[in-house]
Amino acid sequence: MDVSFGLVNVDDVIVFEAKLGDKNIGLLYGYSLARVDDRPPMFFVYSVEIYPEHQNKGYGSRFMQYVIAWAAENGFGESFLMTEKDNISACRIYEKVGMTHSKSDCDRLYVIEY
Repeated sequence: MDVSFGLVNVDDVIVFEAKLGDKNIGLLYGYSLARVDDRPPMFFVYSVEIYPEHQNKGYGSRFMQYVIAWAAENGFGESFLMTEKDNISACRIYEKVGMTHSKSDCDRLYVIEY
């Protein structure tokens, strides 16, 4: 079976799902954040998850690539998220898809600009 990704609208939350055939294997949700300057809105990824039984199979990287491409195509100026620097698997995924991070000691803020 091949994995697929899609946008699911839920009120003001932007929700994506990752599916393997007909089975949901992960979710990502975030928000469009308007700016006070003339720059385009930012996409804030609040939560992203590939369910444990489907991790370490490349789905997380592909899921993030899909969402990043969607955000760029839909007029966002950047996407960003925060994670713990000790969350090594997540950090690898974000770096693999081209996101860069701040150098703080605790949380990491990952950003990709379009």
